[in-house]
Amino acid sequence: MSGPVRTRFAPSPTGSLHVGGARTALFNWLFARAHGGALVLRVEDTDEARNTPEARAAIFDGLGWLGIEWDEGPGAGGTVGPYFQSERRAIYDRWFETLRDAGRVYEHDGAWRFRFDRKPVTMNDLVCGEVTIDYRDDSNTPDMVVRRSDGSYVFHFVNVVDDLEMKISHVIRGEDHLMNTPKHLQLFEALGASPPSYAHIPLILNADGSKMSKRDQGAAVAEYPERGFLPAAVVNFMALLGWSPKDDAEVFTPAELVRRFSLDAVNRSPARFDWEKCRWLNQQHLMQLSPESLAAAARPFM
Repeated sequence: MSGPVRTRFAPSPTGSLHVGGARTALFNWLFARAHGGALVLRVEDTDEARNTPEARAAIFDGLGWLGIEWDEGPGAGGTVGPYFQSERRAIYDRWFETLRDAGRVYEHDGAWRFRFDRKPVTMNDLVCGEVTIDYRDDSNTPDMVVRRSDGSYVFHFVNVVDDLEMKISHVIRGEDHLMNTPKHLQLFEALGASPPSYAHIPLILNADGSKMSKRDQGAAVAEYPERGFLPAAVVNFMALLGWSPKDDAEVFTPAELVRRFSLDAVNRSPARFDWEKCRWLNQQHLMQLSPESLAAAARPFM
């Protein structure tokens, strides 16, 4: 591993912090801490119609309650800001001109499309292994829009520019983004930059195998403090949603998770959300509290 480790969590402030997003933030935080690196928090707030101050506060509060501290970003400062995408338009304009000067974008129906290099693109994901997309058939892989007709930029472009500008070394995100990555690799190459390493972590399903929604029990991070869960117990539970210590141990403090966490031990198969397991882990963490700490934790519910 060359260079400093820099990971990022990039939420959109359009709703409450979901356990899936919190698990992504946790894995990024654990990996950064395990390697003496930094976690960057950037806010993808370009959807003006759906972004709300309340959702932004819920994300910050949820991460704070879990103890997931970011090293750069809103409230923490840093040298590669702004950390809100809505404030980065000039940066995107500059990199768009790089693509235009290189002949890699063209206008079509008022929008600007990125001209893919027509070749197979292979990525070596740190969790999912080798994945190849063949761009030689443009009927299956048409050139993608990077700037809309109204002048706004699409996710793929700003995502790559931000990772490049913020010197992100490892992108750890949900498996639903896996097939976006070859597109991003093409953009990095066109911009003359080396891409980060990628690790796509498994989706979280309900216990019955159905897709977890924001309305399901345990989905919203804000639910946990209201129900008397300890932050360390929830962090412990979320870590086990896709990561395995490769032994029989199940109860970990955050510090123990930092020491033991590795991407090599992240499973490829989807994680199953088990509410009873979460309650059991909370009980184990409560039992480890001193009488004084237990009384303080119980006081709001008496």
